[in-house]
Amino acid sequence: MNIKTLLLGTATAFVAVSGAQAADLAVAEPVEYVKVCDAYGAGYFYIPGSDTCLKIGGYVKSYVDFYDNQVTNSAGSDRNFTWTTETSINVTAQSMTDIGLLTGWVDYRAKKGSTTDGHAYIDSAYLKAGPVKMGYFTNIYYYNGAFGEIGPGAAYDATDNSDNQLVFSTSMGGLGLWLGIADNSTHPDASDYLGNFPDFIAALTGTAGGFDWKLAGAVTDTVYGTGWGVQAAGTWTAASGDAIRVKAAVGNGYGNYYVDTSQNGGIGPMNSGDTIWSALVAGVHYWSSTVSTSASASYSSKGAWYDGGDQWDIGLETDWLVAKNLTAAVAVDYYTPEIANGNWSAEFRLVRAW
Repeated sequence: MNIKTLLLGTATAFVAVSGAQAADLAVAEPVEYVKVCDAYGAGYFYIPGSDTCLKIGGYVKSYVDFYDNQVTNSAGSDRNFTWTTETSINVTAQSMTDIGLLTGWVDYRAKKGSTTDGHAYIDSAYLKAGPVKMGYFTNIYYYNGAFGEIGPGAAYDATDNSDNQLVFSTSMGGLGLWLGIADNSTHPDASDYLGNFPDFIAALTGTAGGFDWKLAGAVTDTVYGTGWGVQAAGTWTAASGDAIRVKAAVGNGYGNYYVDTSQNGGIGPMNSGDTIWSALVAGVHYWSSTVSTSASASYSSKGAWYDGGDQWDIGLETDWLVAKNLTAAVAVDYYTPEIANGNWSAEFRLVRAW
């Protein structure tokens, strides 16, 4: 056996052994990267290993409010201003099923400031399967008020008008029908006068060109009897974005359903047996694609809840889109119940959304 034969034999044996060992090694699974989901609009992605599409949004907001009268802060001292920072993280999950589109939504928020201790809370959360929606979200009776975050009927915080609800909705040819039941005890304005039954709500909506409208009615049970309310509202929007809105409502009996246009559009029980009505007009004008000014004014007849006093609220706000997803705003508001002196407030606000 010469040296050449020996080397060839050794190399052959080494290759055979190495090949056998390589065959025994585990083969890595292919990496499944997150894929974009465009079935439900921009911003969605597929949850790996499923057909569910997810979208994450939210904002960070910091605002300073100034008052002509003193307010008590979380430290127990009185000052003429408060400073608050608020965060929101919301998640939407969507997938197509045999019964139609299945949606889940949750919006977690937290505030820390002069008059709040930083607690986290659910602003809204619901599931929707086809025409049926159930969870904690804005009451279907409600219709927006002021276009800005400051002013009568401003809808800056959905919990002001939210309840646990079960809602059925359908639409056809620009018309929408909404039927629901709601637990008014979860409403921030809930009182001790609620009865043993949930609220029953119905709403009819419509759109035509730049105009949208809503008619809504509700009944609520209380320890004193049945309360009720009806509302009519509409908004006309121009191609430029300029818009004008009007709405009016009336309610009667303990536990009135009504539109409290002077306190962020709150709906809910009232410990008053009088007929209460309210009206609001609001508008917004765009000076440019990045600057807008909104104004709003409302009147509410409060009945016995405010010792028979009426209530006025006037708001003015200017918003500036500083950069994409960054907005600065300044606003003033004047609020006056008949039984007390009027109160002025002003706010400076920055919001970064995503």
